[in-house]
Amino acid sequence: MATSLSDEALYDSVLLFVLTQTRTSKLLSGSTDIAYDLGVDGDDAVKFMLSFQDRFNVDLAHFDFDLHFGGEGFKLTGFIKSVFGLGDKKLPVTVEMLYAAAEAHRWPAILTRVT
Repeated sequence: MATSLSDEALYDSVLLFVLTQTRTSKLLSGSTDIAYDLGVDGDDAVKFMLSFQDRFNVDLAHFDFDLHFGGEGFKLTGFIKSVFGLGDKKLPVTVEMLYAAAEAHRWPAILTRVT
């Protein structure tokens, strides 16, 4: 994935950011999903993405929080829907996606909700 030294340094910086922000001890890869694999959701996801925006100077104008993360708190109806596969499918936010956004200094417009 990362080819030049600066690319590798940026990728390592994104990895370190994810590790410190999520306080995880899990082994991370490009496909690590911030919500599914690391449990970042709701208010924690908002804080995570705002910190990511500040740290890497990323324009999140095209970032749709609801497309990627659930809301704060437990909702019984949402839980029941998810058990039966009827809940909203969330798009992942992976380490690879964070790296690409950090490299471009913007969230990819392709990862927005189609209306």
